Amino acid sequence: MAWHEGKPEYRSSPNSKEVRENFAYLKALADLVVKADLEKLHAITSTHTEINQLHGSGVVKTDLEKLHAITASAVNINALTGATSTPGAGKAAIRDANAVVK
Repeated sequence: MAWHEGKPEYRSSPNSKEVRENFAYLKALADLVVKADLEKLHAITSTHTEINQLHGSGVVKTDLEKLHAITASAVNINALTGATSTPGAGKAAIRDANAVVK
């Protein structure tokens, strides 16, 4: 019989040790998760397939931080198509951190 039928069973009793342990675990988890974390998850627009493709692809946190730091618009980035290491008319030169043309 279940606890509400008059004879409590260990697994279904609301006073059982297992229930108290689960409650303590969930409370500790709730203390760690903040609203901002849930809002970040909610704002994800990638599909599960796209996210899974990142796994094992060699992408690391610093790569994502570099992407996040880009301030150029998509139009500006697309204008770099065809950029070469030898600048010419209508082409952009790409320089590394030491101002060396790549």
